[in-house]
Amino acid sequence: INAEYGTHWTFGQEGVVRWRVAMSLQSVSTTTTALATSTVAICKHWIRLGACARGDHCALRHPADDDAELIAAREALATQIANAPRRRGRNAGNASSQNRASMLRSFLIDTFGRPLLKTVLDVAGGKGELAFELTVLNGANVIVVDPRPLQVARFMRKLEMNLYHKSTTNATGYNDLDFAEATERAKSYQPG
Repeated sequence: INAEYGTHWTFGQEGVVRWRVAMSLQSVSTTTTALATSTVAICKHWIRLGACARGDHCALRHPADDDAELIAAREALATQIANAPRRRGRNAGNASSQNRASMLRSFLIDTFGRPLLKTVLDVAGGKGELAFELTVLNGANVIVVDPRPLQVARFMRKLEMNLYHKSTTNATGYNDLDFAEATERAKSYQPG
């Protein structure tokens, strides 16, 4: 606390947040609702949504909709959102989501070991990339349970371009079959 003009937040016995201002040697204690509007920041949830789950227990301000500072904060948020870089497509720009099946495959191999992954039941397998990788790159027998049909054409193209075996990918050390063996196995791959 600054002896001249310091601030300090404390929690009272009743769980009420109290704000203390030390001026000279005197201390004034008031609840957050009695604070001057310019000393406490506006709640970020109040700015974005106009509501706060904490309600009266929130330590931040919840001003009226016509408050000039709230209007300025909402305009700044709108500008920030408008100037944010645009993402195109699902998971655009998220590099980790593009290789999530390979990352999950490497996690499974590290956690359970290759012997336990010779037969795998993939529930809610989605498009089937994990099943494809385990079958074609690791020689596992994988059964996919999903109401949608598997879409493996994209994974076949990645295999044909040798993307699963290039040293730039993190999962190359987890491939049990080389490129030629994986290509042969992919020819007989029957999703279903």
